[in-house]
Amino acid sequence: MQAAITTPDGITAHLFGPICGTHQDNGFILTESNLLETLEDKLNFDDGCHFVLYGDPAHYHHQNIVAPFAVSENDETSRESVYHQKMSKIRVAVEWEFGRTVNLFTFLDYHNNQKAWLSPVGAYYFVGVLFRNIKICLGGGQACKYFDVRPPTIDEYLEHGNRAFREQQ
Repeated sequence: MQAAITTPDGITAHLFGPICGTHQDNGFILTESNLLETLEDKLNFDDGCHFVLYGDPAHYHHQNIVAPFAVSENDETSRESVYHQKMSKIRVAVEWEFGRTVNLFTFLDYHNNQKAWLSPVGAYYFVGVLFRNIKICLGGGQACKYFDVRPPTIDEYLEHGNRAFREQQ
């Protein structure tokens, strides 16, 4: 399992993992990835303004992470339910890019070649995401169209976006 943050243009801006199945709880992931510290550094400003990420339902609430509300299946009209319905569509759009990595590089989904301890599974996926990010810079993707945003140019990405990948290693 990988933990990642994808921006509205489809670029994966943060990638952590792989994570062993016994360590998939969010406390472990957030601690080991230093994600909370990174978010506090990048998304909080001196004037008190801060940005938030919309996280997986399993994420707990944090100053920079919001997650879906727990609403009953019968509740379709409350503010929380309407919010959840709208945000779920956005979450699905972000998930497209995770699936796109495996679609572009099918080797990453071929389980017979992905043997922990025998091959660098995490490195393969990391490189696949890097190449997918470059492909988005060159031609956009589903998320760019859905959110009507322009991806960075290849020069912008390789100068700035690649720095984020280097910092995570």
